[in-house]
Amino acid sequence: MSRYASDTTVSPEKSRAEIESMLNRYGAAGFGYGHDNGQSMIMFRISSGIGGVSLMVRMILPTPNRDERAFTHTPTGKARAESQIEAEYMQEIRRRWRSLALIVKAKLEACASGISTIEREFMADVVDPASNRTLGETILPALEGNYRDPSNKPLALLPGGSR
Repeated sequence: MSRYASDTTVSPEKSRAEIESMLNRYGAAGFGYGHDNGQSMIMFRISSGIGGVSLMVRMILPTPNRDERAFTHTPTGKARAESQIEAEYMQEIRRRWRSLALIVKAKLEACASGISTIEREFMADVVDPASNRTLGETILPALEGNYRDPSNKPLALLPGGSR
């Protein structure tokens, strides 16, 4: 099975602009993006059903490591030239940005169609203003621990809460 957008020629910049335009159409505001420490990210504000509160959303797009074997070698194991490594790496960057555009579009359309809500679709990416961490960064490590050891106490859903 081939991966989504594996042959795309759409640049990361065009995908990012498409995401920003899409977010604007669906009522989001304050779009920004950046990259640091091996990852790219988009951030935006969007109105929620929680008393009309505007939620800050931060979605992380991990950047692959240029030294991964998938880039440095062909599927048969032959070493690639530096220009081929760069071409394969940039193809993966384009593919990931297209995938991010797809997921953002699907989430926004599900909300606009009444299938889901902003809170539900973007929950893991909502930034807690008290900690500047996403809910996913806060909750997922504890949830993983509870799956490894079900005798743990229930999750504390907010930082500083009791467990």
